[in-house]
Amino acid sequence: METVGNAYRKAVGISGEFDAIIIGSGMGGLSAASILAQQNKRVLLLEQNNVIGGMTQAYSRKGYRWTVGMHYIGEVGTNQAAGWKLFNYVTGGGLQWMPMPNIFNRMSIGDQHYEIPTGAEAYSNLLKEHFPHEAEGIDQYMALIGKAAKSSAGYFAQKTMPAEAADAVYDSMCSNFHQYSDRLTIDVLSELITDPELIALICANWGDYSLEPTRSSFAMHCMLAKHYMNGAHYPVGGGMAFSKLMAPIIEQAGGVLLHSAEVSEILVEDGIAQGVRLESGEEIRCPVIISNAGVQNTFSRLLPEQVSRQAGLDQLLATVTDTYAVVGINIGFNQSAESLGFTPANVWSHPTNDLQTNLDAHRKDFNAPFLWT
Repeated sequence: METVGNAYRKAVGISGEFDAIIIGSGMGGLSAASILAQQNKRVLLLEQNNVIGGMTQAYSRKGYRWTVGMHYIGEVGTNQAAGWKLFNYVTGGGLQWMPMPNIFNRMSIGDQHYEIPTGAEAYSNLLKEHFPHEAEGIDQYMALIGKAAKSSAGYFAQKTMPAEAADAVYDSMCSNFHQYSDRLTIDVLSELITDPELIALICANWGDYSLEPTRSSFAMHCMLAKHYMNGAHYPVGGGMAFSKLMAPIIEQAGGVLLHSAEVSEILVEDGIAQGVRLESGEEIRCPVIISNAGVQNTFSRLLPEQVSRQAGLDQLLATVTDTYAVVGINIGFNQSAESLGFTPANVWSHPTNDLQTNLDAHRKDFNAPFLWT
């Protein structure tokens, strides 16, 4: 498999001093490393897999090539968009985007098929064309998408503040967002819309945030809807474009990217992280440790049990609820997309418009139709 960086070798070890050690080379780890490198910080990026990039990695087999987890990204269609600015910064201005077609989502519900267009007005018109009796509810829903998404700015800004300051402004910065985040998607939509087919269509891509409408936060639904409202793009070069562009930035600042380098423990002394211990037994000391290994791996496996318990992190973990695992099947065709009539659009297919019943049926019987494909 193609990758950037180098393989960790126990016999060689790791030498030198670093300003920060980052555990995990997914987009979070790579982005953090790039940002620090652009501030002239020397970063050591450690990845346990044999490929750098996390879910942006790609692999080839028998002449076919697949990007593992990156499919389409919204809000990068203009250089004024926040998403475009963020990606542009961490990749050093080298990333290019290819727009997906105007129809980038196709929703199939039973025997009914809907082609979702780019743009808020076009999307609203499509919904009204199929469900004219729900025009008022559709207008209200479209307005709520913008309000809920806009309200998230204060909520996320508050998360970046020091703890004491964040507590002081919690109500003023987050209360507006909570009126959307603390409600279920199905409850809000059911107040606006009576037709179950329309609700199913609006929620047909709930797999993008991995919780069905009866469990998902309405704010999450709205942020996802807004994210793709003006279409989607794909990075030129596929998912690996990210690591290929960020790795040189990190290395030019003296940083090192190592794969096949599993971290077994974050070293903590007197309540302060002081370095990491690799599975090989090698220890690397550093004043700044950033974990991109996920909250569960970090709090329950990488931090010493006593440290996690004393900080109350074990109790916080008990409140984290897992979402669903998703099975991905990569298929290669020996003909061109044009000859097969394929277009670069997602297809979300559901057996019926009762999304909850579809899920419950599959839970009871694995041979029942998949809840969505």
